[in-house]
Amino acid sequence: MHHVAINVTGIDEAVELAKNLGFKPLSDEPKKGAGGTTVLFLHPKTTGGVLLELVEGNH
Repeated sequence: MHHVAINVTGIDEAVELAKNLGFKPLSDEPKKGAGGTTVLFLHPKTTGGVLLELVEGNH
C-alpha cells in the first residue's frame, strides 16, 4: 500500500483542521490532482506511519 486517500469537502478547512490537530502537510498549499481534484498529503511521521492524502472533488 502506498497511501490512503480521504475524500473531503472544503480542502482548505480540512488542511487547517489537520494542522491544528498536529498533522504536518507535505506542501504549503493544496495542489491540482488527478481528474480535476485538489489534493494535499500529510507527512507519515505525523499520521502513525501512513501517508494520508486529503482529496476534494470528483466524489
